[in-house]
Amino acid sequence: VASIYAAGKFVPADPARAAHYFEKACEFGNSEGCANLAIEYFRTNLAGVQVDIGRALSMLEQVTATSNNARICNIIGFAYETGHGRPMDKVKARQFYEKGAALGEPAAWKNLARMQLAGEGGPPDHAAAALWLQKAADAQDGLSCLYLARLYHTGDGVRQDEPKAVALLKKARDLGVEPARLLLQQMQQ
Repeated sequence: VASIYAAGKFVPADPARAAHYFEKACEFGNSEGCANLAIEYFRTNLAGVQVDIGRALSMLEQVTATSNNARICNIIGFAYETGHGRPMDKVKARQFYEKGAALGEPAAWKNLARMQLAGEGGPPDHAAAALWLQKAADAQDGLSCLYLARLYHTGDGVRQDEPKAVALLKKARDLGVEPARLLLQQMQQ
């Protein structure tokens, strides 16, 4: 029921009702209900809706200790990175992203690379970031293509390769990333 209200496919979208039913599933110990509650919370901010996001995130954090759910690792990483539902802690965020990335979560690949590029939660590591960005770019993530193109353009963490940078910019543009389109346009002038 929660997914129906979240998606708005058969009824008008209603984030508050979706959150209510996701929270009920979470209360019954369903980790996917907790994960979806957290996603709905992050996506819509659920202004005025009373949900216990802290309890949901605590349950999810316990799940990560005993399972290999990459999606949940990414969700907990995001909570720590942004301070939504968890105290802001960039070190913990990066650790959860690292686990999620190692387990194969595409969103964690991009999030970890972004933190590695910025030196958030640990030292900068542009070479490692390039590897994660390549995985995300291969999975058709447009922003990852853009970030990786910048690295190839400057030779930062990778060997400088202008043709590869341009190819990645074109891929990012084709995936709908507006800054990539603008950069390509500037390059042609």
